[in-house]
Amino acid sequence: KIRERKVASPFRYADVYLKGWSCLDSPEIVKKAVETLEAIHWVKTVSALPGPQGGRPSVSYDINPEVYSM
Repeated sequence: KIRERKVASPFRYADVYLKGWSCLDSPEIVKKAVETLEAIHWVKTVSALPGPQGGRPSVSYDINPEVYSM
């Protein structure tokens, strides 16, 4: 899906599992897939601090641009 550019960068887990793709339809499964992609340097974690209103910090993932040329 990444090489087909069906996932925008940066993305969050919900951006993937809400599409309902086969085998990527739950947050837990997407988390494991992203952990694997991060281990092989396809994606990188990007953390953002809470805004002035507070809330939880958000986590998203940037896609390594080199993935598209592999």
